[in-house]
Amino acid sequence: MHQLYVKWYHEISYEDILLVGEKNASLGEMNIKLSRCTDVNIPDGFAITIDGYRGLLSRDHVLELRALLGS
Repeated sequence: MHQLYVKWYHEISYEDILLVGEKNASLGEMNIKLSRCTDVNIPDGFAITIDGYRGLLSRDHVLELRALLGS
């Protein structure tokens, strides 16, 4: 997937709601804050940006989506 469409949780915070949506922004915020604790091991994850999601759902990418879903 295009690099602009993926953001790692350690790169996003609650200020990025318009970029990745509220749930992913919250997960990014939690990842950043909990990773500062030395006794908490937080694995990093990633979010697909809203533009990336919309691009995947565009007419040109429906077949790609179906392939990803195995249908």
